[in-house]
Amino acid sequence: MNIGEIVKDSLRYPFSDWKKFLIFAVIVLMGMLLPHFASIFGYLALIILIIGFLIQILEYGYWFRIIKSSLNGSMKPPEFNTWSNMFKDGISMFIILFIYLIPAYLIIFLTEALPSLSSGIILAIVYFIIILPIIAVEVVQMADDNIDSKMFQIREIIKKICILGANRFIKWYLTTGVIFLIILALGIGAVMVVEKLTFSMIGTIMFWLLVFPYLSMYLTRSIALIFQRKNNQDK
Repeated sequence: MNIGEIVKDSLRYPFSDWKKFLIFAVIVLMGMLLPHFASIFGYLALIILIIGFLIQILEYGYWFRIIKSSLNGSMKPPEFNTWSNMFKDGISMFIILFIYLIPAYLIIFLTEALPSLSSGIILAIVYFIIILPIIAVEVVQMADDNIDSKMFQIREIIKKICILGANRFIKWYLTTGVIFLIILALGIGAVMVVEKLTFSMIGTIMFWLLVFPYLSMYLTRSIALIFQRKNNQDK
């Protein structure tokens, strides 16, 4: 596949199986809403927060499963089965994301004393843009059945990018990223319009039920396709 084909495939992928998309969307929505409304449960708030976190781990596990199945040539979203394995994979994803994003958390924390938090947020976003490709390769290394990989092997990650080709990788990253941001901006715009018209959280629910699940499936699919071995020879 060339970059254009990878993007087209990834854009179609989330809706290639509506049932699986909706199951994943409900998982995402529950993972976000439960922590948000935890305070209304009083003494049960801590339990609700824990449940919400565990559901988010399943969400991360499905991201991992999408990458793994796509690397193996699957054209459809993976099944929702062997939940214990999906949970285990989700923990691995959570650890990877948490460790790599520690600098971003520190940037925001250390800049809270400034008159405006915007500078810290901007720096954190810049860091995230830089580190995201590294995170992507890290996850691919873990998901690839043909690689016996451990976490945080930076040398191996750089080597994999070099084998793929820096120019091809950058082209893929920019193309995928720009499309991601366009869809995200349209989604946020739709949320704002709906919430102004309805004076409710319907727009926010729509975002976590439709926009975010779609974007996360699009991105994880694209990450896997760029690293498929049969694609590495395409230009």
